Amino acid sequence: MKTIKFSFTTTNLQPICFGIRENRIRKFLFFMLIFLPVIYQPVQAQTTPVIEPPTSKFKQLRQAKAYNDKATRAYNYNDIPLADSLINIAIYLAPEVTDHYFVRAMIREAQKAPFAALVDYETVINMEPENMEAHFKTGQLYYNLENYEEAIKAINRVLMDDEIRNTTKVYFQTDQSGSTTGVSTLVKMDDDLFNLRGLCHQAIGLTEKALDDFEMAQKLAPGESEYVVNEAMLHLDMNDTSTAIQKLNNALNMNPQNERALYNLSLLTDISESQYDKLYEEQINPLPFEKRAYENFVMENYEAAIRDYTIAINLTEDKSAILTDRGRAYFKMNELTKAIDDFNHSLTISPQKTHNYYLLGNTYYQLKNYPAAVEHYSIYLTENQDNAGAYFNYGLSLHMINKDKEACFYLKKALAMGVMEAQKPLEAFCQNP
Repeated sequence: MKTIKFSFTTTNLQPICFGIRENRIRKFLFFMLIFLPVIYQPVQAQTTPVIEPPTSKFKQLRQAKAYNDKATRAYNYNDIPLADSLINIAIYLAPEVTDHYFVRAMIREAQKAPFAALVDYETVINMEPENMEAHFKTGQLYYNLENYEEAIKAINRVLMDDEIRNTTKVYFQTDQSGSTTGVSTLVKMDDDLFNLRGLCHQAIGLTEKALDDFEMAQKLAPGESEYVVNEAMLHLDMNDTSTAIQKLNNALNMNPQNERALYNLSLLTDISESQYDKLYEEQINPLPFEKRAYENFVMENYEAAIRDYTIAINLTEDKSAILTDRGRAYFKMNELTKAIDDFNHSLTISPQKTHNYYLLGNTYYQLKNYPAAVEHYSIYLTENQDNAGAYFNYGLSLHMINKDKEACFYLKKALAMGVMEAQKPLEAFCQNP
């Protein structure tokens, strides 16, 4: 603590008169010497929070709960570093409270530290064996780590223990701010457990057990469309496409907003325009639009194909292949400048997709820009020597810029590889066809 020292003598004082006034001045200076160091306490900046030790166990638990609540709110607002600091303080203050470890386990998951999260969930289970949610989260983590056998063991510990499943403990559901929005009893988790075990059984090829688990999950939660989707994907793995389509339609009848059901259905069969609109609105995945674009391209409905390819391009980061496909559609519609733009854009993104050089050569040939055609065919053939059509087109392009000697060489090569169309130009301008 900083103090202020006074140095003075009575000779420094110049009282107006002797007697009473001098005595008062002496008393005032004596007061300043005694009390001013106590009054003057400069505030010092604190760089780290100071945890004052509570005076009782009750206060200590209450303070720990306050830190836990703050950590939960920080977690819900995705401030993971703050949540981590706060929950560690809560554990320091009350290491015997199970909920603190559960919250820290969730924070560890958000930190992409699954093994650290497993340690905390196991701590919860050791302290509170009936905590079904900790068993479930342990199984879920093992599933995400592709350790399906351990995941099944964790789930079976619960499903085969009636004491755990019938516990009356209640868990509170919270919103993003940490406010309680409802309760979730452990009995309500049975459907989640059967569904998760079904996914594990499916992953290791035990399809019959997986099917039993998905059906049990649906029986326990008849309105949960996600369980129906999981069963549909299992039928797809079993090459039972018709049943998969039926189950996906059932899931959409239960919940028209189920994006996963709609996405997978779009890959298996035709869906309505309104459903495609839904896929686009939700910005789900480019694959359904690529599929429909390809179908339209094969049917020579190039305008519709271009429309769907454009949607797919807007829905993905890896645009290179789709740009090439859209360029082909523009080429078919004789919109050659747009085709060139798409082929070049695809090459800019993925220079290794050298087939674009061949397509650019074809497009420039159509535009009668034969030097550009020759340039792009030459680049393409440097790395692709097995395309007979490219040799044929290259030979024709060389002929158009009066390089007949080279043209004849590549036309002969094309003929030798089976391109019979090369015979006619060889006879027309080559001396020894």
